[in-house]
Amino acid sequence: MINEIKADLLLQYGSEKIPSVNSIPYKLLLILLTGEKHTRPELEREIDGTVNNAITRLRGEYHWLVYFNDGYWWLDERHLPINGLVCSKANAKASAEAYVRYATKSKKQAEREARRIPKADINVQKAVKVKQEVNAE
Repeated sequence: MINEIKADLLLQYGSEKIPSVNSIPYKLLLILLTGEKHTRPELEREIDGTVNNAITRLRGEYHWLVYFNDGYWWLDERHLPINGLVCSKANAKASAEAYVRYATKSKKQAEREARRIPKADINVQKAVKVKQEVNAE
């Protein structure tokens, strides 16, 4: 299945949108570019690796809009070629949407983690105190 996507098609997306050749995200992208929906076990078998990190990289680093629902992963149809050609405007819109989604999710995660700092500081202080008490005995 992976070999069905030709190099000239990938060049239409621009090098900044394509992961390193033969990397797990690259292999996953080639599968998703077929336009079909895929299950996690199917994808992991095809790419010989785990899906989560590869999806995260495709969404964040390369700005691909990848969906997951009812156990299936698939690529936004605006990324898909039509008759071997990529619609630059539709692809750009999908990429921009993917970028906004990823950046928004990243910001929310950073905010959640920042709220944990005071509690983490308290836990470190408690742990140091326990260590000091144990060492004092």
